[in-house]
Amino acid sequence: MSEFSLANNLKNARQLQHLTQQQVADTLYVSRQTVSTWETGRNLPDPLMMRSLAQLYQVSTDSLLDLVSEKPGKVVGRKSAFLLGPVLAMLIIGRLTVATSAMMLICSDLLIVILLGLLWQHQRQPQLSSWLLKLDSCVSLLMILLATSNILKIPFSLQVIYLLSGLGIAATVGYHYWQKLIAS
Repeated sequence: MSEFSLANNLKNARQLQHLTQQQVADTLYVSRQTVSTWETGRNLPDPLMMRSLAQLYQVSTDSLLDLVSEKPGKVVGRKSAFLLGPVLAMLIIGRLTVATSAMMLICSDLLIVILLGLLWQHQRQPQLSSWLLKLDSCVSLLMILLATSNILKIPFSLQVIYLLSGLGIAATVGYHYWQKLIAS
């Protein structure tokens, strides 16, 4: 681990939490200049301060020190949300192109809003929480059930889109658990 990578990791982790150097300094009872020297590599935080920084940034000290592959700036949430963008695009295209009932349009709109919220949460949280993965699983299950049960008399093209979307979200959840299994 070089001092430069630690400095970059500290800066990236702070920015991912949408914190200013002053906010970090106030929280840790140090000066803003001290935080700046850590982020430029001119000085290093002591081990106790590293622990406090990791807790503040919601990452492990290992990730700050580059001892694991999970780094600030390369966030697990973003990696595991790799299919949410395409799934969202598929739903939006299906919503705009397939003629269906008003109830189905409202259902599609709700799913799009839910997926936007999930994508936002994945981008916002450096470490995926269990509630977010459970929510992903529920949305996946809902989409697969809507597609396969045809409760709302969905046209076949939308059934396919919902099924593929649900499977895409399920793949996202599966990918996270697979990464977790490999790490342990």
